Amino acid sequence: MLDGAAVAPLFSARESEIVALIALGFEDKQIAAMLGISRRTVRTHLERLYLDLQIHSRAAAVALWMTDHRPLGVGNTSDLPRSTTE
Repeated sequence: MLDGAAVAPLFSARESEIVALIALGFEDKQIAAMLGISRRTVRTHLERLYLDLQIHSRAAAVALWMTDHRPLGVGNTSDLPRSTTE
């Protein structure tokens, strides 16, 4: 522990929204529609995230997001939309 020093989150609020939807199986086009942003904006958020975290895939982003946001098996995602492509 760093004597009460705050640790910056790995993800911004928007990055977290995008990665959460990726984790649920949504594609960029679907994410863009759900968040009211362009598909290109989704890609830009992901590209910057990849660069900042030095990762190269959606799977790596999801793995880091899960580690940063909730321990395995903990948390309620019932309020998040489900993919219709399942």
